[in-house]
Amino acid sequence: MTAVAHHLRRYSRTLSRTCGLVLAGVSAWAAGADFSVNPLWVMLDTQTRSAQIEIRNHAEQPVRFQIRGAGWTQDANGKNIYGDPEGLIFFPRAMELAPNEARVVRVGVKALPASREEAYSVFIEEVPGAEPPPAARGAQIRLLLSVSVPVFVAPLQKLQGGAVESLTLRKGAAEARLVNSGNVHLGARTIVLRGLAADGSERYSHAFPGRFVLPGAGARLEAPVPRDTCLQLSALELTVTTPDKSELKRRIDVARADCQ
Repeated sequence: MTAVAHHLRRYSRTLSRTCGLVLAGVSAWAAGADFSVNPLWVMLDTQTRSAQIEIRNHAEQPVRFQIRGAGWTQDANGKNIYGDPEGLIFFPRAMELAPNEARVVRVGVKALPASREEAYSVFIEEVPGAEPPPAARGAQIRLLLSVSVPVFVAPLQKLQGGAVESLTLRKGAAEARLVNSGNVHLGARTIVLRGLAADGSERYSHAFPGRFVLPGAGARLEAPVPRDTCLQLSALELTVTTPDKSELKRRIDVARADCQ
């Protein structure tokens, strides 16, 4: 499961679906809870040491949840790694919501980091409980939903830093690397790779999902460029837009040999 995405698909909320046991019968029931989570990520700092995450049940039947916390880091390629939520405080650990009911999960931290942002993830997971409607007895598929809410804990002094470290095109495959050199997360709201002809017109476009890149981590991005399209290109340009609307860019020239 990744944190970013739904995330937004906005990059901070991730939805996973787990299919339950398929039973014998002639009818089928496929359902998942209809609920919302707000906000989609949480920012904590010296001024805000705790926050609330609201969960609202929009379904016509009760929904049960378990809430888990995890420490969140990333490796050099942006793979999410979850571990012990050592400094995170959150409660409750479970709840049941009646139809149209809303409740909150309270989150906080034991201490603020001194020099580098810490990140956690709060997983809000639907658990089995509701019976299928009477008309749907028979074959049943139950979809259980899980949402990941990132929690960022800022250091005393924030340093933003990010760059598109590299962009290459070899044998019709584009590869880029986005890195975060700051001490707080880098939010990539949009990531778009564009192929341009000699006259500047766009002949190719590929959008990557938005994501968070944690301090010291990177994100590897790959996209195929069809040969016929590649041969029309004079340049490739990758543009990353952050939440404050600033842009990180990298551009390379394209040669025919890069498309072979």
